[in-house]
Amino acid sequence: MSEKIIEFQDVSISYGTHYAVRNCSFEINENEIFGLLGPNGAGKSTLIRALLGQLDYEGNIFIMGEELTRIPREELNDLIGVIPQEPCFLRDFTVYENLKFAGKLYRLPNIEEIVEDSISKFLLSNYRDKPVKFLSGGYKRLVNIAMSTIHDPHIIVMDEPTVGLDASVRNKIWEIIKKLNKEGKTIILTTHYLDEASLLCDRIAIINNGYVLSYGPPPELIEKYGGNTRIFLNVDKDPSPLLNSIKKIPNIIEVKISGKLIEIECKSKYAAHVIRDVVLVLEAPPHRIKPLHSEVREPTLSDAFMKIVGSEIGL
Repeated sequence: MSEKIIEFQDVSISYGTHYAVRNCSFEINENEIFGLLGPNGAGKSTLIRALLGQLDYEGNIFIMGEELTRIPREELNDLIGVIPQEPCFLRDFTVYENLKFAGKLYRLPNIEEIVEDSISKFLLSNYRDKPVKFLSGGYKRLVNIAMSTIHDPHIIVMDEPTVGLDASVRNKIWEIIKKLNKEGKTIILTTHYLDEASLLCDRIAIINNGYVLSYGPPPELIEKYGGNTRIFLNVDKDPSPLLNSIKKIPNIIEVKISGKLIEIECKSKYAAHVIRDVVLVLEAPPHRIKPLHSEVREPTLSDAFMKIVGSEIGL
């Protein structure tokens, strides 16, 4: 069983009379990638700022068993690395100079060796001596990640690490996130990309209007809230005469026929069996209807999110 490294217990945070976070409780386990998902203004950034010691709060936040307010600021800074959404670096400095500057802020010994290792690790070798202002958005983000983890923190907070980046750079950053996690880092990720959360995160918390509505592994949330699998089957003849026969097939929830298209709804685990049984019914005499094309649409984290929150994540 995984050991928890961070715990929020009935945390509420207010700005004057307005509560941005209300009675939030969840745990983050050692060496997991944990996602915070929610619409804009849901309370994600407020929770992160509280974790970083930047906001007062009601309730309790524990890091490695210690109440946050009892952890000295310098110790907290050494423990957590923060990659903000907006890149933060010295524009006119080279990649090497930026990383060396970050290393000095953390009072690191053997800075030159650590910086060179970090440049290699974060795919920046070809840009070592180039001023950061001339780099693409993706490589600026890599510089930011390298600077924020130069001190080898135990916990890494990433705020929208791939927002606005093209697919190839997103994939590079995904691989880096996985690599950091394999090195033993606990990673907290906020993202608007539900495919990213589903791919990377061991567990996620879905937040809206300051409340944690649900949290757990993405597959569990998809199973619970994502709805059913939909099967679309194109055939060569009108299958309407077989509608009642198809409806009698075990594990089918709903069947619709439109022209030569059959739409079937079932639980994901039964999809392969349902397709097989439907094809057997179609091809049997006297109708001998031939399937031409099939498509299976599995429920996604986006479907689950819509069910839980009631709107798309960007809204």
